[in-house]
Amino acid sequence: MGRMHRLAAAGDEHHVYNRTANRMSIFHHPAVRSVFFRLVQRLRDRFGMVVRAVTLMPTHFHMLIADPNGVLPAAMQLFGTNLTRAVNRLLMREGRLFIGRYRNRVIRERRYLAVAYAYLAANPVRAGLVDHPERPWPSTHRALAGLERGPKWLDTKARDQVFGAVDIYRAFVLDLGGRDALGDADFAGGCTGWLPRPRPRRAPPPQP
Repeated sequence: MGRMHRLAAAGDEHHVYNRTANRMSIFHHPAVRSVFFRLVQRLRDRFGMVVRAVTLMPTHFHMLIADPNGVLPAAMQLFGTNLTRAVNRLLMREGRLFIGRYRNRVIRERRYLAVAYAYLAANPVRAGLVDHPERPWPSTHRALAGLERGPKWLDTKARDQVFGAVDIYRAFVLDLGGRDALGDADFAGGCTGWLPRPRPRRAPPPQP
């Protein structure tokens, strides 16, 4: 079976994520994080991506990205290739870095987008790595919450399109992100980022 097409229409919003092969813990390395964020900058500069939020976990990453030009597959392919090469060089290793191609969910509803913001912000808390989402962590949450200056590639205006103001965003994260679990209802409005390849039509059998 061939690879499936990615959903990548101009203007789509995406929740993009991937996990390292064999659950390797790599994103605790400052140099690896620096490379990752430098490549996020390229997503904005080269491909015109609107970067809404990013969270790095030891073994995986999450990003919320708006794709005005419909080029997510090409952008993420280059992102993954460059990240793998750089990390392998830094850590003196060989082989693939992730379990496979990146995964994405296309965001169709504003409610899902708001919940995704909260999910990324609360991820380190849920994993037991920090005791509060506003603790320092390699993510964009503190910048989005107005607690520190964010990187140039982070679009805080995109946050306000969803929440209206930084205080509303901050309160939403503390409320929803503090729940023990986010149910299916919370994530309503997203769909998988895959589109099966159309199967070739077979000629009908001859009539007797």
